[in-house]
Amino acid sequence: MQIFTKAVLAAGLAVTATTPVIAAEDQDIIVSSRTALQQWVAKTNHRLDRQLEVTTRLQKLGAPRGIVQIRFDQGENGRPANVEIYRSSGVPLIDRTAAWAVRRMSGLDEVPVAGAAKAKFQANIIFATGPEEKAKYFAQLRQSEKVRLASSPAERAVISLGS
Repeated sequence: MQIFTKAVLAAGLAVTATTPVIAAEDQDIIVSSRTALQQWVAKTNHRLDRQLEVTTRLQKLGAPRGIVQIRFDQGENGRPANVEIYRSSGVPLIDRTAAWAVRRMSGLDEVPVAGAAKAKFQANIIFATGPEEKAKYFAQLRQSEKVRLASSPAERAVISLGS
């Protein structure tokens, strides 16, 4: 069993990768440096991967399969707050495991983005048993993210992590 996460700068930058400013409804989220942001994304991805590995072992999930999207805010202590399942995998145990791993992450307060304390974050997590299955889920996730980002300007201000 493998859990695949790959941090990407989402919001508008993951799709276009051309502009350092992501417009929100009532504020701009300004990325201070692409290099700093890439380093933060890699570090945060590693933290999430570590939590997923520990959580999956504790839950004895076996071979879970699916995509889970978790939404959350930045808490005062740099940890996720107001964690909720944005899109379910359809398997409650997988959803709970992903949410639990996200709650245990840290370092959100280190994101090099102005206004991030008020931003919405999203973790995109793929549970797959191998590379072919991962590729299938990744294609599904990529398509659903295109639709989500096109659905509303506010969605482009969400800072996404994961596959």
